[in-house]
Amino acid sequence: MSLSPTHDENSKRKCTTVPGVMYISIIPPGMTPLHLQQIFEKYGEVGRIFLQADEKAFRRGKKLKPGFNRGRFLEGWVEMADKRLAKRIAMTMNNTPVVEGKKTKSTDCLWNIKYLPRFRWTHLAERLAYEKAVKSQKLRTEVIQARKEADAFITNVEASKKYSSIKERKEKKGIALPENRRVTKFKQRKTVEEMRKERQKKGVEPNPETKAKSLLSSIF
Repeated sequence: MSLSPTHDENSKRKCTTVPGVMYISIIPPGMTPLHLQQIFEKYGEVGRIFLQADEKAFRRGKKLKPGFNRGRFLEGWVEMADKRLAKRIAMTMNNTPVVEGKKTKSTDCLWNIKYLPRFRWTHLAERLAYEKAVKSQKLRTEVIQARKEADAFITNVEASKKYSSIKERKEKKGIALPENRRVTKFKQRKTVEEMRKERQKKGVEPNPETKAKSLLSSIF
């Protein structure tokens, strides 16, 4: 009886292979999901890839929307079919040059890769969904606040127009409307010189000339 694994056992092992996720904290300039797939395919089967787009650069440059083979990105996650392979790649490539022997935008950049133990792609999907919900809620809040400010501005403009028309009609009839504007008065704090003069008048602090004469008389 042969002890070598059968075809069914090999297929069973392949089915039980657990994928692993690597986290890349810094995406070199010009690096896209397509480039990452081409790089990691040399070591094994690559699963899903997600890179966080740099929205500020996208708005500032007014370029095309970031995609699989274009755009600028900040951080990313790469899924490998085998978690052991993902762990080995992260340990081997971390702090190594991205490109060797070629002059590109990534020549002076180092890989910053970390294997995420017990991390699954569903965790990333949940995180992205949560961030999207928070962003949508923030956007809704800003829209509501902007509408309130716009309504308040329109109300003030209409009230001002109404008051101006009433004032104009009254002035034509020779009736002057009283100013209802509330003027806020602020109490000015006294300067150091003013406070010193007040203390001198009360006798709390002697005059500088008198103080100098008394000091000279005590010396001489």
